[in-house]
Amino acid sequence: MEINPDQDSLPPQAELPSEDFSDRKRAGVLVVASIIFLMLLYLLLRPTPGAEGTNAAEGTGTGESFATSAGGGNDEGGGGGGGGAVTSPGGQAKSLAKVDTNAVVFFNPFPPAQGGAKPGAANLPPGGSAQGGTSKGGAPVFMGTEGKGSKFVFIIDKSGSMQLPFQGHTRFSTACGHLVQFISGLTPNQEFQVIFYDDQHHPMPPINRLIAGNPSNKNLALQWIQTQQSGGGTSPHASLQAALAMKPDTVWLLADGQFNNEAALMNTIRNSGGNVMINTIAIASLPGGIMNQIAAFTGGKCKMIN
Repeated sequence: MEINPDQDSLPPQAELPSEDFSDRKRAGVLVVASIIFLMLLYLLLRPTPGAEGTNAAEGTGTGESFATSAGGGNDEGGGGGGGGAVTSPGGQAKSLAKVDTNAVVFFNPFPPAQGGAKPGAANLPPGGSAQGGTSKGGAPVFMGTEGKGSKFVFIIDKSGSMQLPFQGHTRFSTACGHLVQFISGLTPNQEFQVIFYDDQHHPMPPINRLIAGNPSNKNLALQWIQTQQSGGGTSPHASLQAALAMKPDTVWLLADGQFNNEAALMNTIRNSGGNVMINTIAIASLPGGIMNQIAAFTGGKCKMIN
């Protein structure tokens, strides 16, 4: 006998908790969205490599202020100190550091002189205010000595004694800091060359010729200066011969002591037949002897930086 159960006797069908399920779904979506938002925020705000050593256009260095070259006190490196010094008091930055309107320097020219620096290397000092890069109508000024014209050669001592401390750094790094500041302020219508010397002659490539102060040449020069290290004796004769052969308007000769070949130096200058002004700079030493003679004979200035 077949039994047909009455529909009313069947248990009622369970209903799905639709509202509860929707609430849970919305909560899950919000959680996922929040996680994505926080991840994006972290990626946007996290510090980038090299950000610690931010570039600042200020400094509190002591002693002689860095001086720049310029041609008339305009935006191309003039009276405002050649665009300002680029310093990195907070650390060694690897990001691009804009020096002035003419050049973007692809390395930090003022890394801190600490933490594994090579002995005698050109670890340039932070700080120093570039006050008055020009004087008397835009004449070039380097370490407080005024030059002339638009063609410049720097003869810089890198002998062993230049490793000695000076103004919280070394004599060599201080000299290189001033040199970097001057070159950074050059304009394309100016020309320059750098020669380091110890007991040998170390010219900047391309050797034996002046190069224009355009952004590319300035960046190459600043990077080359950064590779130099001090050591050896003191003999600028070959460097002075090379400098005079390029027929510059002004030569700056920097040393921290006297030379043994003084007679040969003076003969080279007398026989050059040019009208070159030579400014001599005695760093951490008393100017005198050959330094005074050279400056007086060529119409330049002899100055002590101490």
